[in-house]
Amino acid sequence: VVRGPSYAVMQRRSARLVQQCADLGADKLRLLRWEQYDGMVAAQPLAPSDFMQSRSFLSETGVLARTTIYSASTLQMRDGVPFGFSGSTPILITTRGQTSGRHFGWFGKTGAGKGFSVRTYLARRHFADRLRLFMWDSDDMHNEYAGRFCDFLEGVRLRLNSLEDVQNVRLDPLWQVVAFDVSLMPHELQPRAFAMVKSLVEQHILTFPGETAMLVDEATAITEHLDQSGALALGNAVQTWRKRGVEVHILTQRVTDWFGTAIGRKIQGNLSVKWYGAQEDTEITEITRRANLSPEEAERIATAGTGQGVLIAFGRRVWADLYGHCSPDEYAAYHTDPPESAFRIQDIA
Repeated sequence: VVRGPSYAVMQRRSARLVQQCADLGADKLRLLRWEQYDGMVAAQPLAPSDFMQSRSFLSETGVLARTTIYSASTLQMRDGVPFGFSGSTPILITTRGQTSGRHFGWFGKTGAGKGFSVRTYLARRHFADRLRLFMWDSDDMHNEYAGRFCDFLEGVRLRLNSLEDVQNVRLDPLWQVVAFDVSLMPHELQPRAFAMVKSLVEQHILTFPGETAMLVDEATAITEHLDQSGALALGNAVQTWRKRGVEVHILTQRVTDWFGTAIGRKIQGNLSVKWYGAQEDTEITEITRRANLSPEEAERIATAGTGQGVLIAFGRRVWADLYGHCSPDEYAAYHTDPPESAFRIQDIA
């Protein structure tokens, strides 16, 4: 039952309820008309005397459990890899067999868990489906992808400090995991280097077709640069690689910066999967408007912990919780905790 002091308010609240249920995966919602509600009230004396005694308004419990904003929708795709839980239900996700789109966007502030989440997904897809990985790592602090993660996947780390280094790269067809480490390359050269790497990877996948993913860390560093060669290359990859069985993973912290660029907005429209983790307060309004989040989803993002976020994938929306759902070996390979944390814990123990 939807109530309102006026017909216009009732209509607005009804539309909001329908949207909330659609976000949770409901195929159809039929609201009771006043005649139906009066009929339910008229039948109430036939029910046991203590029925709904503690209820302030009439409701049917089975329906309530499936439509309350706090219950979880499900996302379980055939042949999908485990990706945390939605409520108490495991999430299974994959891009195999998807023809409408494959690309991912991962958005969250530092510590939100976007890097941990994408590494979890990519590693499990790699081991389950032999997904080939190419990773662009420009982090000069942690080497989140070219370091322990690449070693965990028994991949190849290519240190690229100049454009000449990029020109000399020869990709071996037997390499299944390749990390392009540009952390020591001057920032003014990185857009051109990315464009060169993009062409290199493209030629490789045309010569040796197969399920492939390319990850671009801190994509705004490329899209905001005065040298737009890298941004154009990234936009072209997102537009054309889907037809070649390649998925692109975009990671960035500040969505206002991302949506503030023409190429960022263009790429956003081609993302089939989006994960929104914990954000700064100033970012949540922008995300809510751009992603059409419900007030409840925005509120949950505002209070999200590490590894928690709204996952919008192939028309479904779920609250994904990855925290505590990885093995010790995975955690050791994926986390980016400061090194001193381990020493403090050991000293306390």
